[in-house]
Amino acid sequence: MADVLIKSSSAEVVATGTVISFNGEPIEISYGPTESRLKLILIFKSENETSKKLKIIPKLISNTVLELHMYNFDNTLGTGTLRPILIGTLGGKNLYVHLRTGGITPESDKTIHFTLYRSIEKST
Repeated sequence: MADVLIKSSSAEVVATGTVISFNGEPIEISYGPTESRLKLILIFKSENETSKKLKIIPKLISNTVLELHMYNFDNTLGTGTLRPILIGTLGGKNLYVHLRTGGITPESDKTIHFTLYRSIEKST
């Protein structure tokens, strides 16, 4: 069977999928070789504000672990990132994530559609 290569502009898709959180717990996405594997942890939170503005607050845990605290991603019709988010580098190339989320109710487990991209050119 032939390999598949998916590109968008100057980035190639290295992973894509859909996952539903388990009992409202964070979702972990890992990518890369075992010795330098990058881990992205998605943590969903809701605020009790009337505006319920969407925001993503990154928290670097280590050189290989990044948490994204995602506030107010609880619209039942869906919401997501407007542009890919730079989450690190691997093998000298930038690594990005793009996300779409939804749920049956604002309190239900989240359904996440994600795409990981790697830049085709080496980062500078």
